[in-house]
Amino acid sequence: MHSSEWLFVVALVLYSVAIWGHVLCGEFRRWMLPVFGLAVLADISGTIFLCGISGRWIWTFHTVMGLLALLIMTLHLVWARFAARRVGRSAELFKKYSVWAWVLWLVAFFSGIPRH
Repeated sequence: MHSSEWLFVVALVLYSVAIWGHVLCGEFRRWMLPVFGLAVLADISGTIFLCGISGRWIWTFHTVMGLLALLIMTLHLVWARFAARRVGRSAELFKKYSVWAWVLWLVAFFSGIPRH
């Protein structure tokens, strides 16, 4: 494992805790927001470090899925702030959307694992 790849594992654990904590509790609790934010930060940091190492983008399925998942994860964090405040139907819709966003993120995560 490359020295910065552990950030993606941290992101996986934190994102999973935030998403499944919300799903299993049935509501968005305040502790979930910083966990969610740290997951996004870990994912963005890992992406920046690995892109800096390679020095260029190599467009593969993983690259496209990873960027899409990162964008959705970031938008999901913004949405989580509204869900935490229970603004309108945001919390109800957040629960329905969260698992799908998490699954997409898993596709990106697992597509990046080298196959030897």
